[in-house]
Amino acid sequence: MCHTSLFSDHLLYGVVPLYVFDFHPNDETIAAESALDGIYVIRTTLKETQASAVEVVSYYKNLANLERAFRSMKSIDINVRPIPHYLEDRVRASLFACMLSAHLLHLAKERLSELTFRDEEPPKPSSPVAKKVVSASAKAKAATKVNRDGQEVASFRTLLSELDTLEELTCRVKGCDVTF
Repeated sequence: MCHTSLFSDHLLYGVVPLYVFDFHPNDETIAAESALDGIYVIRTTLKETQASAVEVVSYYKNLANLERAFRSMKSIDINVRPIPHYLEDRVRASLFACMLSAHLLHLAKERLSELTFRDEEPPKPSSPVAKKVVSASAKAKAATKVNRDGQEVASFRTLLSELDTLEELTCRVKGCDVTF
């Protein structure tokens, strides 16, 4: 019978004899790994006088929001297709256009928040690593699907697609100053 050791340095270890597979949890490794559960480290070049630990975590979370905005802008909400640029001025112009789009998207979400499921008055978190808390008004809006004024609410994406169907026509009669 042939025995081969598997996963010896990780979470499982076992032997494989002929026609049999048997494994056991590696309790020591599991205990060492579980001691680190829920902990993450953010490394920065900022000095403690420049930013506190709470501010560094907030900066990191804002970076995640910016990355989410770029992903949303490129694929979900605005569908800006990627265009490769190689010259510095074109890269800068493309980045400026992306940042401008992200800012406009943020403003649109903020201004249309009463018509969407977005929390209009999110509670201030006790800590930057605390679990996100949803306000009572946002829970009510999600449950009833209407806002405080009784207007129907929808997702931002649905609202954009509905607004996309609206158009404004201006008719001019030749030789007349009146438009309608």
